Amino acid sequence: GVGANVDWSVTVGGQMSLTTSGQSSFGVPVILSVATSESFDTSGGVSFTVTGSNFGDDIVHIVVTYGPVTGLEYATSCTIETAHTSLTCLSTAGVGKDLKFKMMVAAQESALKTTSIAYKSPVISALTGAGTAFASTTGGDIIYLTGSQLGPLSTSHADIVVTYGTSASELTALSCHVVTASTKIQCLTAPGTGLGHSWRVSVGAQVSDIFAANTAYAPPSVSSFDGVGSSLALTSGGQT
Repeated sequence: GVGANVDWSVTVGGQMSLTTSGQSSFGVPVILSVATSESFDTSGGVSFTVTGSNFGDDIVHIVVTYGPVTGLEYATSCTIETAHTSLTCLSTAGVGKDLKFKMMVAAQESALKTTSIAYKSPVISALTGAGTAFASTTGGDIIYLTGSQLGPLSTSHADIVVTYGTSASELTALSCHVVTASTKIQCLTAPGTGLGHSWRVSVGAQVSDIFAANTAYAPPSVSSFDGVGSSLALTSGGQT
């Protein structure tokens, strides 16, 4: 059985006692380990095993959640592998590392189990959009990062950090969000200058390798000039 505040009654010779409520409970679930053969894909679908005690024998009463902060960010579907002690579950779409797991069995909650399990790190394979060449130095040009493991559509803007520059760290792109699950992020360029820029993305604190995109801002251009020194300037200099 499972649950807390179990009701008890006794029947002797066909006579039943009054019910006594809330005097006992089954043990709370305990997660001893969480194991997987590979890091989680940001699109979900990776199998993992949860082992421990006091899981019960009916999946209807069992809820497993996990996530990088509270352990409640993502809910998963599970089946019973061994009654009371082992479950097989599937990861859901998400992001993050050092994932924490929690189990609820008939309203009884386990302690949080911290692991080193992580989603796969993001990979940049291409950059496209107006911001890749001759970008405005005032910023605001659209740029798309295409790749893999870039997170589901629900990924928080705060979980996406895109930087770029000569060492992929000098500038931070703006308003980044996932537009195609796991494969494409849209950003706006920041105000800046320069050329030969490389890019890097962090999704859920998982950081990609540097991608040498060789993007550039527009070069400066002079449209007019004036002043005393603009015509027939003194050879000795010093004029505005």
